[in-house]
Amino acid sequence: GALKGSERSMDMAEKILLVEDEEKLARMVEMELRYEGYQVTKAFNGREGLELAQSGGFDLVLLDIMLPVMDGWSVLKKIREESKTPVIMLTAKGTEYDRIIGLDSGADDYVAKPIDVKQLEEVLYKYLTPVSEMGMTSETGMESESGVTSEAGAISEAGVTSEAETTSQVGGTS
Repeated sequence: GALKGSERSMDMAEKILLVEDEEKLARMVEMELRYEGYQVTKAFNGREGLELAQSGGFDLVLLDIMLPVMDGWSVLKKIREESKTPVIMLTAKGTEYDRIIGLDSGADDYVAKPIDVKQLEEVLYKYLTPVSEMGMTSETGMESESGVTSEAGAISEAGVTSEAETTSQVGGTS
């Protein structure tokens, strides 16, 4: 069967930079991502997040918008000046307007708070290959018109499931 996160080879694990100032939320997201087999590095303000992102080596950046020192929009703009690394915006600002601004600014995708772990997994699956499927070609991973069914199917076929199905909300609305 598919490997659980702790059994995966860490050198093959994809690296995610999580830039989130709410420490409790950051810890919960980090635990979920580690369980799914990703390596996670956390930053708690925009400047620290930008410095880590610029140091390279990350396969994906999860970036909050409302950050101390330097906001997520500024961090995103700077990252886009020198990198094509996928950036997923995390924000309590779940309005359509903010979503459009984020995507127009170079964000690859968007996850609103409170974070639905299943939705986060589906978004990550679009940009990262689970270690359990490396070296295999999977037609189920192809993006469908809705962008949901095929990815959810591919996630369960890969055996990448978690307790998240029973507790799907992580973090607050602030």
